[in-house]
Amino acid sequence: QAPESEYRSSGINAEYGGFSGESLPRIVIPTRYHGRRPIVGGRIDLWDCAQEMWLEMLRRDLSVEPGDHAVLLTESPGEEARDRERKAELFFEGLDVPRFSLATQSVLSLYADGMTSGIVVDVGEGHSTVVPVLQGVAIPSAIEYSRITGESLTFNLLSTLKHSFNHQSSVHRDIVNHIKDKLSYVSASVAPTAAEQICHYTLPDSTVIPLHQKTLNLANQIFGGREPLQESVLRAMSSHENLPGCNISLSGGTTDCPGFRQRMCRELRTALPAEYRPSNLTNSKVALGMYRSWVGGSVLTSLSSFARMSISKDEYQEYGPGLINRRCVMEQGYDDIYALYSLSGA
Repeated sequence: QAPESEYRSSGINAEYGGFSGESLPRIVIPTRYHGRRPIVGGRIDLWDCAQEMWLEMLRRDLSVEPGDHAVLLTESPGEEARDRERKAELFFEGLDVPRFSLATQSVLSLYADGMTSGIVVDVGEGHSTVVPVLQGVAIPSAIEYSRITGESLTFNLLSTLKHSFNHQSSVHRDIVNHIKDKLSYVSASVAPTAAEQICHYTLPDSTVIPLHQKTLNLANQIFGGREPLQESVLRAMSSHENLPGCNISLSGGTTDCPGFRQRMCRELRTALPAEYRPSNLTNSKVALGMYRSWVGGSVLTSLSSFARMSISKDEYQEYGPGLINRRCVMEQGYDDIYALYSLSGA
């Protein structure tokens, strides 16, 4: 059986592509395509541009023909039915794939850790969500949306460094984003540290700028502002009687920030009684949050039951694009997921 091609469609900064059963994506490419951004905030904005980008990813970057491989595309929580249908149209009619499926990133993030129920805290570059998942199905009415994103954190840092950068320059924004990714952290407490430290960053033109520790500390923005992230987690946790004390999975590149996981754990333990505290937060089988939903997709497409969770081109032609909305909710194969992890020793 030919390997399944698997893509991540939600990132504002990058698209991930590769094959089922592999532990990491083979390619990571920017979502800026010939100067345009087909995907904004996890949603497709320029459909023709997105099609051209994915076709190029398949043929140039993965060296495969679309007609030879099934495709799993990940999607943001709360995706509209019409957008799902347009994705099916794009891949079946535009790219001529033989089989296609969609899966919610939050569900796949749990699969990456061998779980099917829990709360997924996904802090990505362009969007941030807290999604309760029960037996592999996200609960739409309980999804929490947060304004805390990688992009907003970059903008705030740029505002702090406005004496050094021109706000209108995307090049400067890229530099600040690099500073955030490489030097920022989350402290154990919102309170400032007693001793203020300074580090230095060398710009491409060899100019050296000083960066204060408090400037690089993201704790107050994430956990101490008017809409702290942990409050969204607590609201999601209270939305269903089976969620208190459940597993919590962190996903998205921002959660890879040093100290993020430990601080989230501390905030929840402080706010919750012992019996309601999350049973698992610090241990994950996937090192990088930015890859977690992709890895879950790689696991899912490796299962023999994946065929039941996708639609073939013949089915698409017979029943139309609306079939994707009836079959893309993953309700089968959970025992296979547990068995896969058991056999792999993960």
